[in-house]
Amino acid sequence: NIRDGGGTSRSIDLTSYRIGFFASHRLTSKLWLTAGIGTTLGNEIRLTQPDGDKLAKQDLETGLFGEIGLRVTAW
Repeated sequence: NIRDGGGTSRSIDLTSYRIGFFASHRLTSKLWLTAGIGTTLGNEIRLTQPDGDKLAKQDLETGLFGEIGLRVTAW
């Protein structure tokens, strides 16, 4: 949620679908390195009022993404 210049509450929603390839590699017994690459599809931003009325909608282009992270198992 945001407030516009007049102090009115608005909501910004992002919709995006990700398709890609991911791989994980165990570094230690509880630590994994994870990496992935892919593309985003169906990207859209909507600006709405708190009651759900749509004020604006913008379709965005398809894009690429990459991510890298660490995962810890804590069982």
